[in-house]
Amino acid sequence: MGLFSFFKKSRPLDGTYQRDRSRTEDISFDNAVYGTAETFRFVVEDIFSITGRGTVVTGKVAAGAVVVGDTVMLRRRDGSGREVLITGIEMFRRMLNSAKKGDNVGLLLRGVDRAEVSRGDILEQCD
Repeated sequence: MGLFSFFKKSRPLDGTYQRDRSRTEDISFDNAVYGTAETFRFVVEDIFSITGRGTVVTGKVAAGAVVVGDTVMLRRRDGSGREVLITGIEMFRRMLNSAKKGDNVGLLLRGVDRAEVSRGDILEQCD
């Protein structure tokens, strides 16, 4: 059993989930500042909080790669940002040491409250 397995959510059958998701992704990528092909970029789709462990963000790695222990920049949609530490990566109930472009993963972040992250925020490689 993985870290994130007890956070299963039911999705509405009327199509609102997919419509909301696509609108958020469009907004996020349009406002993002794109770097080189090697620059890590991850768009937050969902957020969970695990007591005693930290905050988990799920989504797809849009570019680059990330390794457990990396410090990345959390960019809010309002333009603010802060550095956060990745303490765990999970994909399909398996713990990983790294994630690369195209992987749908959950990232465990240390020192971040759930209220500080919202859908559409971007994690990217620090400058």
